[in-house]
Amino acid sequence: MNTSRVIQPVQNLDLTKVADWLRKLNLPTDDLHAGIEFYGIPADDEWLFLAGIEPFGSDGLLRSVGVSPAQQGSGIGSEAIRQLLDVAGSQYQDLYLLTTTAEVFFSRLGFERISREEVPATIQSSAEFADICPVSAAVMKFSCENT
Repeated sequence: MNTSRVIQPVQNLDLTKVADWLRKLNLPTDDLHAGIEFYGIPADDEWLFLAGIEPFGSDGLLRSVGVSPAQQGSGIGSEAIRQLLDVAGSQYQDLYLLTTTAEVFFSRLGFERISREEVPATIQSSAEFADICPVSAAVMKFSCENT
């Protein structure tokens, strides 16, 4: 594996910098907070890949997933998500996500579409789930027991 493409926890998290990068990718930033565990592949002053997991007990909400525009289509997103799922497998029982654009991408990585009602109440009460993502967004689940 190319060691320059290995995800790592984001050190010295600067939420302003994260928000600026996510805005460039047209991703929501309204509810970013220090409790989200961010992982990325750094490159100079930005990231090649960045994703956050918001913890909710034994479950997590995968969010703020983005690939640098120059790297989109290179496979780095799939590679990074697989690495992230390996990391998450030791910390979470299930990961959930909402997406309006990447359902096929996440399906290829083992996520399954579920109904909104199947999501734990703690995650349903998150700002991302309750307010930010539209109700038309696909809701998906990954069982970390499979990793």
